[in-house]
Amino acid sequence: MSGRINVKGVISAITYPGTGSEPVVTALLRVDRGTLLLSFLGRTDVHSFRIGSRMHVKGTLAEKQGFPTVFNPQYSVLRY
Repeated sequence: MSGRINVKGVISAITYPGTGSEPVVTALLRVDRGTLLLSFLGRTDVHSFRIGSRMHVKGTLAEKQGFPTVFNPQYSVLRY
């Protein structure tokens, strides 16, 4: 599974890195066709959205451990 995506969805979970972990914030985005993992590499926090935020996301769809993933997506918060 790969290719460019342009979707809207709702954040259902956010995970922050623990002490000594790689700086990566991940978020689950519920979309019409299922769930995507958004992976923000090099980040320890993302202040612009929270669980329940409606988002518009663009990026390249990849697969990480069998799960559809978008690394460092472009995004806009539609409703905080």
